[in-house]
Amino acid sequence: MILWTAQTIEAYNTLIHTGVYRCDTSKITDFEWWKPAYDWMVKEMRERIGSPPEGVKYPIWLWYRWNGHNKKPDLRARRSFGSKGTELVLIEIEIPDNQVVLSDFDNWHSVLNHSYSYSEAQSEKEFDKIHEWLQSLSPSQRQLEIQKSWESIFDISVWDNDFSRNGIWVQATIWELRKEHIRKKYPFIC
Repeated sequence: MILWTAQTIEAYNTLIHTGVYRCDTSKITDFEWWKPAYDWMVKEMRERIGSPPEGVKYPIWLWYRWNGHNKKPDLRARRSFGSKGTELVLIEIEIPDNQVVLSDFDNWHSVLNHSYSYSEAQSEKEFDKIHEWLQSLSPSQRQLEIQKSWESIFDISVWDNDFSRNGIWVQATIWELRKEHIRKKYPFIC
């Protein structure tokens, strides 16, 4: 599978010199706020692709599908890779499918925001019906249903209608970047 990730020059140099790069949570802004979502993804990755290598706690994030296409992300696009003027390297890798977990980027925000995934709603009427049902539940049952709804992020089939879309932006998570997976590099400035 071909994937792309934007990393700092420091991360790229670590990858080249040591042969491996792993997630460094000290580099993630407001990591403590994101931690519950990352922990949930780690649990899902363990179930889907197995345990991480020793010493790996959190995944590396990459792109699989960019704006509906399996191609290199457009580095000029409005989706930010970093602060303006930051030097980064877009790394294209090839990795076996069984080492990757794919998920819908837009729907991932339900997990990040600890909210219900309304991905099955195809209209405002359906959305309102689901919302009404969700509000009728006890707080503990509602929380269970919210977490259960997050499974929908792993549906990466493509659909786009007047109300919602899916599979247009697909992210990938892997346990670590390895030097032998590198196909190309594209240095750029944000």
